[in-house]
Amino acid sequence: MVQRFSSGFLRFGLAIILSGAAAISQATPQPTPAAVVSIGAGGVGGVYYAVGGAMCRMLSRAILEIPYICKVDATGGSVFNMNALKTGELDFAMVQSDIANHAYVGDAQFAAVGPYEPLRAMFSLHPESVTIVARKELEAKGFEDLQGKRVNIGHPGSVARAAVDQLLDAMGTDYEFFARTTELRADELTESLCSGRIDAFILSVGHPSASVQDPAALCGAQVVPLTGEVVDTLVDTFPYYAKVDIPGGIYTNNPTNVPTYGVLSTVVTRADVDEQHVYDMTKAIFGGLDNFKRLHPALEYLDKQRMTKDGLSMPVHPGALRYFREQGWMKN
Repeated sequence: MVQRFSSGFLRFGLAIILSGAAAISQATPQPTPAAVVSIGAGGVGGVYYAVGGAMCRMLSRAILEIPYICKVDATGGSVFNMNALKTGELDFAMVQSDIANHAYVGDAQFAAVGPYEPLRAMFSLHPESVTIVARKELEAKGFEDLQGKRVNIGHPGSVARAAVDQLLDAMGTDYEFFARTTELRADELTESLCSGRIDAFILSVGHPSASVQDPAALCGAQVVPLTGEVVDTLVDTFPYYAKVDIPGGIYTNNPTNVPTYGVLSTVVTRADVDEQHVYDMTKAIFGGLDNFKRLHPALEYLDKQRMTKDGLSMPVHPGALRYFREQGWMKN
């Protein structure tokens, strides 16, 4: 009798404990599982990789409903990122605005595979300016002062070379505009300019850049404005270009802003990437923009209004668009 009573009592008590535990479990909110997202950047040590890391830091630290594990992938750059985005290896990618446009419409290096219509824009970041650096003795005031001079025009396939080709074509001329052209490596430019072997070089680069600072400090090289009707036409014709200023004071002996134009580093994604993830990334960057700008010198001069329009030549992802509308930056 005693054993039966004890056994029944134990079973009754155990049932109460288990039912209570189940009730507690149902009442206690379960933590939201973390979402894992990836950003395709560039080579380790480059600006893209550093900026990609800064984006991950902002997303991971932001106060959001979904916790995120964000990883930045070292890659071969814009074209690699574009292809990896297509295959689903990446959720977000940093891509030059011209490369993104070529992929979206299916021309240039993407002509063989055709347009990639699922590509969606999020926002642009720092410009990669078409930059003319000339010997101080040249006293150049614009591109026209390079006529009859020895100029390094960059390697075929580079953004700088494409810009030179477009400029000359729009002017109705060709490489005969210069006395001589060279295709020097980046590490040869300072010595060649300061020794007088070339009069100027043209490159596409984010600022500040050692490729500009070194000759400016060593031999007083000048950053030359790039403006005029031809530039206006190019910016109006090609949606991946935007007018930008190279900030004054970041280079020795170059105290004032220098107007030019260029492509931009853009953050892109696919149409099928979760809208909430895109919204949260956008919110993390713009909601803490002042902090984000402190994470790398290339980000220092970002402007939120320009980030939402410059260099974006394909539809904006609904997630980013939702955030922009909430802020009153876009009406439709």
